[in-house]
Amino acid sequence: MSPYLLLSLTAFFWSLNWVIGRAIVGHVTPFALTYIRWIVALSLMLPFAWPAIRAHKDVIRRDWKMIVWLGFWGTGLHNVFAYAGLQYTTATNGVILNSSVPIMIIVLGWLIYRDTITRQELLARGVAPHDAQVEAGASGGTGGGTGADGGPSRGGRGGAPTETATAETAEGEAEAAKTEEAEGEVAAAGAGTEPIAAESDVPAPYTLAGIGEKTVRKLVEGGFATLESLGGATAEQLSAIPGIGDKTAEKILAAARGDAPAPDESSADL
Repeated sequence: MSPYLLLSLTAFFWSLNWVIGRAIVGHVTPFALTYIRWIVALSLMLPFAWPAIRAHKDVIRRDWKMIVWLGFWGTGLHNVFAYAGLQYTTATNGVILNSSVPIMIIVLGWLIYRDTITRQELLARGVAPHDAQVEAGASGGTGGGTGADGGPSRGGRGGAPTETATAETAEGEAEAAKTEEAEGEVAAAGAGTEPIAAESDVPAPYTLAGIGEKTVRKLVEGGFATLESLGGATAEQLSAIPGIGDKTAEKILAAARGDAPAPDESSADL
């Protein structure tokens, strides 16, 4: 079988790991996905690796603690962190960030062990960005694009659901606040007009023959709320009320005292 085909399939399957990890965000936890991944890998690879395991059983038995330690950090938590990160970015960003792992290894190796690299190793590290481009191309933009702030856009199939839900919730709350404010203003305006409407519906406390209700209300507002108080008033006191003239005042007094003055054309509209 062609080695180029095998290497190409390796990059393809490796990129699928990121695409699948991004696609099932919100359905499977990072820990559960890591467990499922390595259980499936163990089931598929164990038949092929078993002869080598038997051949090196003494070395495995001797260094099992180191193997467990490396497996825990190298393939266990490494994938958990990767799947957790895919909840907040796209598969393409995850692949690109993952391509920086070899550079981090070189830097940490030099800081901790003072390891140096040869020119050939340095040249090989320069291929890493191209590897990331191949894997990113295999992901095909699945998981949504990136927005202006570097985060996932809302239009992509795998755009970050948390950011989208937060934005929509904020917009909904703002609209609800505006609606409540508008309803409060309408209620306040309605509360202010209700007394006026109610006052117009209340009948006058008394009636006077030949005197309209509007004039009676002016008398009540002027302090003559009963017929008794009106009967003891003078024409000067009544004419002092705005809207009531001298002739109207005399007619009001006559009506209040039971007199029957001659009809006057000027007061026909009262």
